[in-house]
Amino acid sequence: MPHYEKVFTGRASGAVNMWGTLHFDPNGKAPYGWLCDAWTERGTPYAAALKPKLYWLSSEDRQFHHAHLDVQFAGASLVIHDVDDEIDPHREEFMRTQLREWENEFIRS
Repeated sequence: MPHYEKVFTGRASGAVNMWGTLHFDPNGKAPYGWLCDAWTERGTPYAAALKPKLYWLSSEDRQFHHAHLDVQFAGASLVIHDVDDEIDPHREEFMRTQLREWENEFIRS
């Protein structure tokens, strides 16, 4: 994975909580993407509950990929996996809507 720089951070809270960070390759050789997570608080009815889940949304394919941080003594790296074909539809809709809002906010700034 190329080196990315974080250029924007967003946070939303409500019935569903979310954070996202927008990343760009400073050399312009790789598509930009979002590292993001969405979840509900403890006490949310079971049918609507969302456990925290880390994703990478690439501008290249606009799909949510499973992601995890590989933390080592000397640093950390992000490991991107396959597309999450079983993503909860409510989570996906919420995250897509929120990320579009944040992209527009980033463009306006």
